[in-house]
Amino acid sequence: MPDTPKKIILFEQDHARKNTLKTILSQEGYRVFSFDAIANCMDNIDLLDAHLLILGSMVGNEALPILNALMAIQSRIPVLLISEGQKLRQVLDANQYDYAAIVDNSFDLAAFRAAVGNALDNGNTPGAMDFKSLVVGNCREMYKIKGKLAELGRLKESILITGERGVGKEAVARAIHHASGLDTSSFIKVDASQLNDDKGFSLLSALERSVPHLILSSGRAMEDRADRWTVYIKDIHALPGHLQAELLLMAGTDNHHIRFLTGTSQDMQKQVTDAFFREDLYYRLNVLQVKVPPLRHRRQDIPLLTDFFLYKYCREFDRVCLPLSSRLKELFQQYHWPGNVRELQEVVKRAITKGEQHIAFSTQYQGAAKQELFGNSSIRKTWSRELDSIDRIAREKQYLAQVGDKALKNICWDFMAGVEKRVMKRALESTNWNRKKAAAMLDISYKSMLNKIKEYKLA
Repeated sequence: MPDTPKKIILFEQDHARKNTLKTILSQEGYRVFSFDAIANCMDNIDLLDAHLLILGSMVGNEALPILNALMAIQSRIPVLLISEGQKLRQVLDANQYDYAAIVDNSFDLAAFRAAVGNALDNGNTPGAMDFKSLVVGNCREMYKIKGKLAELGRLKESILITGERGVGKEAVARAIHHASGLDTSSFIKVDASQLNDDKGFSLLSALERSVPHLILSSGRAMEDRADRWTVYIKDIHALPGHLQAELLLMAGTDNHHIRFLTGTSQDMQKQVTDAFFREDLYYRLNVLQVKVPPLRHRRQDIPLLTDFFLYKYCREFDRVCLPLSSRLKELFQQYHWPGNVRELQEVVKRAITKGEQHIAFSTQYQGAAKQELFGNSSIRKTWSRELDSIDRIAREKQYLAQVGDKALKNICWDFMAGVEKRVMKRALESTNWNRKKAAAMLDISYKSMLNKIKEYKLA
């Protein structure tokens, strides 16, 4: 029985080049699926179960949104990029995309065939597709952090990760852990703000209870084990005083089996000065320090992060992958993001799952102060309109999956009824539920408005 041909997904926006590449690959015996829209391409990654993704005509940072999207949906498909120059290679190396290969776009046929064969072979290598970097962004500050990940992963010293709430300190901690060659199961997260301040509570026993076979209390037992663990303590500034003393003893032992990474949004030097945190423990944990910038200081990363969360939640909630408009991304870049990356993540998640009416911004900004986070009212209106369009289109996939064996007439009726209900609700909301004004806005009679409100249960 002949071998089943390997499947290759080809993304190329240039129509003529796409046809040329498809012909070459087909002649080599591969089964080729070609796309010229990245949203359609990403939406079919899992469905096609292909062996290789080829990205054509890539330059500079153009590949980053696609590679981030693969990371977001945890796809392990190997990638071959057709490009020229060294800039793209530098971008890939900085982001630790070691599962992606590059072939020159000069279209040397022999070189292209060899590159495709090598990419397919490497994709079958165990561990070849392990994502080592969980940090999304390519601004200067994030570029520097990602450039240090490999070195930080090799070191054994404690690292203090600082930055405002929601900037992604845990993501950096996990990236350092992965760079050390350890798997996800050996990463332990502890939230210091949730620890019991009872004097009888022990951090040591809590860690040993949380992870089976993790033995810290006996030095001899640890020496007999080859396990290595990373303990990330979130909000280290909130660690109760008696647990600070215990952590000082644990971090002070010459123990190669466990490494402490800590995160804080506070000025730890001030915490020490104000006697809220032990000075000796601070210096023990602050051997190395990584500072993560707030999102408002890395605005060029907002589109990358937006796409990352978009593809992540489209996959998670089984919604169609759709591109965000450039206008919406511009609005995102104009917003102040007081909640940083975490707030952006929640905004995209709500846009995909619930729609504009459920979008909630940071609770620390209220009234006029919150409105000033956007430049003017027209920006806020456009923001809402764009988010609403995401929700509407994303629901189509879910709707089509639910229609079953309905007659076409009924499907059309249900769909149009849903649209009509949505339009009527928007008109009522915009007129502060003045039914006469809403009827005039929609150019229907007041009686029809009342009947529709009753039919759609809008009252």
